[in-house]
Amino acid sequence: MEENNLETIHTEPTYINPNGEDCSVIDYIMFSRSIANKISTVTRLDSLSGNVSDHYPVHCKTEYIPKRVSVNTDNQMMKSSRIKWDKLDRYIYSVQLNKSLNNINCNIKSKAGLETAVNKLNEILKSSAEAAVPRKSTAYPKS
Repeated sequence: MEENNLETIHTEPTYINPNGEDCSVIDYIMFSRSIANKISTVTRLDSLSGNVSDHYPVHCKTEYIPKRVSVNTDNQMMKSSRIKWDKLDRYIYSVQLNKSLNNINCNIKSKAGLETAVNKLNEILKSSAEAAVPRKSTAYPKS
């Protein structure tokens, strides 16, 4: 973890042995030191009635402030596109996604390579959805 500049916050024991006792912490949430100040809590979720695993889920709460990126300067309005996922044409989405994923070429040997790959994947998911789902555009006054 040190060589990759990663951190974790320890929680209560997360593994339940066959006798039903909490015995060790073996489940973690790892994060980059560069965002450590954005992690507000890491907790063990031990009161989930549907959990049938011998591990407790671990929950992380972070501070995230989304940035608005699309600005239309012509009419002083910002637009946010909403994708209607319930209207998804699964066939078109699948075809578009497979076509794009087959053409992806990523060199993940460094942090920059990983970032590039994640950005490419996000763009593929977005463009596949845009091709397969009718879009609704909502205009908001520029603030």
